[in-house]
Amino acid sequence: MRNCLRVLGLLLFACAGLSHLKAQEATIMPVGDMSTSTFQRNSFAWQVEYRLYLTNYFALSEAYLNEGKVTGHRRDGYATEGWINLPFDARRISFALGAGFYNFFDTQPLPNGDSLDVHGTAPIVSLSATTYIYKRLYARFTINRIMPSHDIRVNTATAGLGLWLGKGTSPVPLRFSNPDADGTTKNELTVYYGQSTVNTFRNEKAAATSIEYRHGLAEYVDATVAWINEGDPQIVRRNGVAVQLWPVNTFAFGGQQAIGVGMGLGLYGYIDRKNVQRPGKFSSAALAFLVSPAVTWKFSKHWSFRIVLHRVVTNYNRDADIYLAGLSYRWGR
Repeated sequence: MRNCLRVLGLLLFACAGLSHLKAQEATIMPVGDMSTSTFQRNSFAWQVEYRLYLTNYFALSEAYLNEGKVTGHRRDGYATEGWINLPFDARRISFALGAGFYNFFDTQPLPNGDSLDVHGTAPIVSLSATTYIYKRLYARFTINRIMPSHDIRVNTATAGLGLWLGKGTSPVPLRFSNPDADGTTKNELTVYYGQSTVNTFRNEKAAATSIEYRHGLAEYVDATVAWINEGDPQIVRRNGVAVQLWPVNTFAFGGQQAIGVGMGLGLYGYIDRKNVQRPGKFSSAALAFLVSPAVTWKFSKHWSFRIVLHRVVTNYNRDADIYLAGLSYRWGR
């Protein structure tokens, strides 16, 4: 919990100064490789990153990193880093050195056939190379070194494409951001459908649903209350209410079109009908931490489409990922 609150504090600090940022970038790197520090084991890797430039030479980022699967480990997590950026060729090419902390979730097998969800924080250092291809589009290659004290140390290399979310049609030169002029969320109701996956070595899955009410507390901060039903993946059967705070930012692209990005952090109060959390008592109710990156496409004045990934962080080895897509309706002033 303490480590996740550190992420929340950094994100809120970043969002508080978004109107003064030079540029923001959203990158998807689906192609990659992971190897342990001894290069004895390797697997795939991929990551998604949102980078905020405070100046032309310094940036902050929040990224989701999936380290793939090696014997005894299935690990992923969220990295928060500061970057020193070095642009070249009229800023068409840049190299950046990043460092920060990585909140990870490692699923490990137990001798009895069950799984253990190990949570921790590790230092991370990164190197990225970026080339701007056409207008808002760029390609990026990133190398990460992850160094936990009580888990496997790994190297990852990922590559992919990104979208520059700044003013105008080109990231060269970098200019001030273009947040939506009406960036504060008024009232919004979203209905979601998707899939839940429990983080065990069997990856039990089920259909998931959710209904969410969202309201903007400030221009860059939303609050939500949601009901979540994780379905019945056999090993758990959870549903409950989640309350979250969201650092958000919205970028207009003409007319009613806009793209929004955000990260929700909060608590999920649930009932698990397949597991009694406290031995000797008849209650299956409990609290879990919930971290939720999301992307929103606002395609009209009142309607939006949103994709969100909820990570349920439990204390009884039943972490889960809930992948949801939903349609939103906005109203009010």
